[in-house]
Amino acid sequence: MSDWKTDMTALLAKVAGKSYDWLSSVLNRTDYTLTKVMEFLQDKKAVLDQYLVDRRSLLHSIEKAQLEVDILQKEIDETKQSQREKHITLLEELQNRTAELFQYQKEYSALKIKSEQTKSALTDLVQEKEFAINERNYLKSEYDHLQEIINTTSNELVELKSEVATLNELNTSVAQKEIEVKERQIFDLEMSHDQTVRSMTKLEKRLKEKMQETAQLNSEIQRMAQKIQSKNEHVRKLKQNISEQETHLETGQTELKIFKQTIQQSLVEMQEKEKCMVKAIEKVDSLQKELDDAVELYYTDVQNSKDEIDELQEQLSKEQNDASVARAERDKQMEFSTEAIATLKAEYEPRFKKLYMSSNFTPKFFDDFYRISASDRLQVEVVIVNLNYYYDTAMSKVRPNTVDTGKGRPAVYEYPFGRDHTGRIYFRKDQNIVSFYRISRSKNSGKLSQKRVIDWLKDNRI
Repeated sequence: MSDWKTDMTALLAKVAGKSYDWLSSVLNRTDYTLTKVMEFLQDKKAVLDQYLVDRRSLLHSIEKAQLEVDILQKEIDETKQSQREKHITLLEELQNRTAELFQYQKEYSALKIKSEQTKSALTDLVQEKEFAINERNYLKSEYDHLQEIINTTSNELVELKSEVATLNELNTSVAQKEIEVKERQIFDLEMSHDQTVRSMTKLEKRLKEKMQETAQLNSEIQRMAQKIQSKNEHVRKLKQNISEQETHLETGQTELKIFKQTIQQSLVEMQEKEKCMVKAIEKVDSLQKELDDAVELYYTDVQNSKDEIDELQEQLSKEQNDASVARAERDKQMEFSTEAIATLKAEYEPRFKKLYMSSNFTPKFFDDFYRISASDRLQVEVVIVNLNYYYDTAMSKVRPNTVDTGKGRPAVYEYPFGRDHTGRIYFRKDQNIVSFYRISRSKNSGKLSQKRVIDWLKDNRI
C-alpha cells in the first residue's frame, strides 16, 4: 500500500512537472508577444505623446486667439449696446422734457386766461360794490332826513298837544275854535308822522339789505382777491418751471450733441477693433487648419498601424487563451492534489490562528486561499495583517461598493488586491472581530470570479 502511494505521488509529481513546463513555455511565448506589443505601443505612444503636445499647443493657441476674438466682439457689442441705450435715454429725456415744457406752457396759458377772467370779475364786483355803497349812502341820507322829519313832527305834536291842553283850561268859545284848529293840525301831523314812519321802516329795511349786500360783496371781493393771489403764485411757479425746463432742454440738447461726437469717435475705435478681430479670426482659422492637418496626419498613421496592431492582438489573444488553458489544467491538477492542500493547511491555518487573534477565517475562505497563486497568497496575507492590526487605517483602501447579502444583514466589504486590482477579499467586522468569508480572483471567468463569489455570499446570507 505504501509503495502504491509512493508511485502515485511520483506519477502526480511527474505529470505536474510536465504541466508546469508546458505552462512555463506558454507564458514565455506570451511574455515575448507582450514585449513586442509593449515596444510597438511605446513607439506609438511617443508618436501619440508628440501629437498630444502639438495638439495641446495648437488648442491653447486657438483658445487664446478665440478668446481675443470673443473679447473684441464683446467690447464691440457692449459699446454698441451702451451707445444705443444712452442714445435712447437721451432722446427719451428730451421728449419728456419737451412734453413737460409743452404741458407747463399749456397750463400757463390756461391759467393766465382764467386769471384775466377772475380779474375782470373782480373789477365788476368792485364797481358793483361802489354802486351799492353809493346807494347805501343815499338811503342812509334819506333815512337820516326822515328821522329829522319824525323828530320835528314829534316835537310839533308835543307842542300842539300842550297848546290844546292850555286852551281846554280856558274853556272859552274862542279857545274852543282854536282847539279845533289845533286838533286838525294834530291829526294832520299824526297822519304825516305815521306816513313818515312807514316810509322810514321801508327805507330801513332797504338800507339793511343794501348793507348786507355790501358786506357780501366785500367778502366775495376778498375771496376773489385771494384766488387771484393764489393763481398769481401758481403762474409764478409755472413760469419758473418753464424756465427750468427750457434750461434742462438746452442741457439735454448739448449732451446729445456731445454724445453724437463721442459716437463718431467710438466708430473709429470700433473699426480698429473690427480689423483686429478679423485678423484674430484669420489666425483662428489658420490654427484650426493646422490642427486639422495634424489630426489627419495622426489618424493616417493610426490607420497604417491598425493592421500590425490587429495581428499582434490576434497573436496575443491566442497565446493568452493557451495560457488560460494551461492555468486551468494546472488548477485542475492542483485541485486533485490533496496532499498539496493538506500541506498548505498545515502551514497556514495554525499560523493564522496564532498570529491573527482578532480575525476569524471561514473554511470557504481557506478553500479560496489555497486555490490562488503563491504571490496572491502573500498579497492577501498583507491585507489580513493590515485589517487585523491596523483596521481603521486599512479601511481607507476599501472600495466604496459593498455587497448586500440580505435584508437586515450588515454589508460585506470588498478589499482589492493583485497587480491588476481585480482580486477581492470579502470581509466584515463585528464586535471587534474581522471575519473573512471569500476571495475572488477575476471579474467574470473561473471558479473564483467576482460574480460567482458574490452570488454565493447572497445565497448563503452571509
